[in-house]
Amino acid sequence: QIRLQKVLKMSDYGILDVIKDELTGNASYVDQQTYVNRIETCKKCEHFKTIIPLTGGSCGLCGCFIKSKAKYRASQCPDKKPRWLAIPLKPM
Repeated sequence: QIRLQKVLKMSDYGILDVIKDELTGNASYVDQQTYVNRIETCKKCEHFKTIIPLTGGSCGLCGCFIKSKAKYRASQCPDKKPRWLAIPLKPM
């Protein structure tokens, strides 16, 4: 069970968080320019993988598909020195 939890949550904002936020309507997305910048940054990274071309590539560190990972505000690069950071929600 611990191993499954580790696989499903490979980063601070993992697939379980995405599913929960999408199902509850709490998902928050970055603007188009930030999304493009994140993807371009990932494509230049040594951890970027293109095993399944139609997905747009994946992160070799956390296993996430880049096109999905890059669109969420709460998501950030999983490298020890992140190439892009999560964007906190503005308090109401």
